[in-house]
Amino acid sequence: MNYVDEVVIAAPRDVVVRLFTDSARFTEWQPGLECYEVVSGTQAQTGAVAELTTRTGSRVMGMTETVELNALPDEMIVVYETHGVWNSTVNRFFEQTPSTTRWVCENEFRFEGLRKAFALMEGSFKKESRETMERFKVLAERIAAGE
Repeated sequence: MNYVDEVVIAAPRDVVVRLFTDSARFTEWQPGLECYEVVSGTQAQTGAVAELTTRTGSRVMGMTETVELNALPDEMIVVYETHGVWNSTVNRFFEQTPSTTRWVCENEFRFEGLRKAFALMEGSFKKESRETMERFKVLAERIAAGE
């Protein structure tokens, strides 16, 4: 399953990128995130590995995050893996004007075993991605307005 989404953020690219990689603020735009722990490398840098725990209702899920490429401020590629699910996200940040940034996020999901049924839920994956991007946009614009 592959899809692309984008959002224009009324904040300078340097603010957007700084916030995007600030693990201390992840829970402000990823409300289901309960734990984020770097287990190898330097957070947000190419090769870094982190263990994440997320909660959706009563469902708790652990996953591994690997930074495949940090070429920020232009691009960051991150892979998330959990039981039977592999997800690559390519995040690109374009300076539209000195005060606006366009964030384009390309998602690729691969499912194995019983998790292949998740491919039928493409709409919910897209909806969740969109909601996450919108939460990030609100936070970034609020921070940019206060700076």
